Amino acid sequence: MSEPIKATLARIVEELFKPQFSAQITDLVSQPDYSFRDLSDSSLKLVEFCMRVEEALDVEVKFSDLLDNATFLGFSQWLAEQKQAQ
Repeated sequence: MSEPIKATLARIVEELFKPQFSAQITDLVSQPDYSFRDLSDSSLKLVEFCMRVEEALDVEVKFSDLLDNATFLGFSQWLAEQKQAQ
């Protein structure tokens, strides 16, 4: 997994979810099989997450891409593949 992608995802997760879920963010980053769905049941919040990832990494991200790759490791790997394809 790309360390810059991992760091970017961790930063965005912390910005969006930290006030309510600071312990879960630590789990998300340290356990690659942790699901983004566990952070929020709000699809709006997860769509906002996708938008921020798009801006930060300059990669098109659909909400369905996050759902199809819902773990931290899976989404990071998917993003790395998208970046390589550019």
